[in-house]
Order: sequence, then structure tokens, then C-alpha cells
Amino acid sequence: MKNNLFKKIASIIPALLTEAMVFFFSSQDGNESGALSGGITEKVARFLYRFFGNGRSEEESLIFLENLETVIRKMGHAGEHGLLMLAVFLPVTVFTRKKEGHLPLLTRLCLSFLITVILAASDEIHQLFVAGRACQATDVLIDASGALAMGLAITVIDLIIRYFKNKSKQKTLYTG
Repeated sequence: MKNNLFKKIASIIPALLTEAMVFFFSSQDGNESGALSGGITEKVARFLYRFFGNGRSEEESLIFLENLETVIRKMGHAGEHGLLMLAVFLPVTVFTRKKEGHLPLLTRLCLSFLITVILAASDEIHQLFVAGRACQATDVLIDASGALAMGLAITVIDLIIRYFKNKSKQKTLYTG
């Protein structure tokens, strides 16, 4: 009984830490957030410029950098919410375990996705109160796409695990 309670409490910790990270990034004002993504953009741009930058004018390079920064910011949103989806999936799986086994994977994924999207929406509302930040429905959709991508990754991993378990069982039947 105590071991089960410990597992349940421990399963929540990654989700809480991931949500704390999301909240921290959202708490940065527009200048801090821009500086962070700008710094990442500059490093990525230098790397990409080696391959694709030759022959670009200064104006073209600035436009490229602006577009690249937008892409990096949006990928950051999707990535952190993909990670949040995975972190939420763990306690959903632990808390919904029954004596007969787990709820179906699709049910656990849908519940995890719903929780992640609700957290993404609340994060955008939180940004209304941060200087230089805005609440954007498109960011919630981008966050949801990151969660969806993680849901698909979890599904693929589950299918691979099931495939090898079934293959192992078949091997045992033939040799046993």
C-alpha cells in the first residue's frame, strides 16, 4: 500500500517540474524571452549560414534571421509541451492502473493530451499578465501539436514493444 502511494506521488514530480519550467519561461518579460530566443537563433543562424548563407544580401540575412527566430520560438513551444505531454502521461498511467491492468492506451493518451492542452491554455492566459508578452490562441495550437507529436511517439513506441513481446511469446511457443 505504501509502495503504491509512493509510486503515485513520485509519478507526479516530472509533470510538476516540467510545468514549473514552462511557467518560468512564460514569466520572462518580452525582452528576456526575446534575448533567450535571439541567442539561440544567432547560434543556429551561424551554423546554417555556413551552408546556405553565401550570396545573401544584408537585408535578406535580416529577414532570414527574423523568420528563423519565429520558427525557433514556435519549436520551443511545441517541444516543451511535447515534454509536458510525456511527463503528464506518466501519472495518468500510474493513477489509472486497475487490478486488471491499465486503461487502454488511447484513453490515457487522450486524457494526457487534454490535461496538456488545458495547461497550455492556462499558460497563455498567464502571459497576459507578463510585460511584453501576449496571449495567443495560435500558441495553444502549436503547444497542442507538440503534445500530439509526443502522443504519436508514445504510440509508436508502444507498438514496437508489443511487437517484440508478441514475437518473444511466439518463439517461446515453438521452443517450449
